[in-house]
This record gives sequence, structure tokens and C-alpha cells, in this order.
Amino acid sequence: MNTRLMSKEGFATLEEVSAWSNNLVGKTTPDQPNFKIEKILQFQLVQKEDGYGVVVLVEAERRQSMSSMVMEMRKDLNLINGG
Repeated sequence: MNTRLMSKEGFATLEEVSAWSNNLVGKTTPDQPNFKIEKILQFQLVQKEDGYGVVVLVEAERRQSMSSMVMEMRKDLNLINGG
């Protein structure tokens, strides 16, 4: 597992902040799409003149590439030699 720091601004309401934050889990990280967000470790709300911003520390897991998944399936089906 890896940690990533993410932030977003421009929320008009706290409900928007909550909705965005709750929808992060299971999504890919914006800077590296091969990482999937597993959970939010820390959350910081930033009140601004024109609304809200948020900074979150997330735990992300590297997703397995399609080619490595295919190779594992081929090994499982004994289509290739494991050695």
C-alpha cells in the first residue's frame, strides 16, 4: 500500500465536500491511474472566502496490470510453464 495526498477546492457547501470525499474510495488516483484508493486516512477541511477546500491523505493500492493478470490466468490453466 502507498499513501497519496490529494486536494480539491471550489466546494460551495459541506454536503459537496462530503459527497466528493465519500466517493473517493474505489476510484483511481488522478496522478497515477494504476493506483486505486482503498481508504481515507486523514481529512482536513479548509474554509475559504468563497467556499471550501479539502485535503485528504489516502491509502492506495497498485492495481495489477492486465498483462500480468492474463499471465497468472494462463499459469492457473496450465497453459504456460511456471518455470
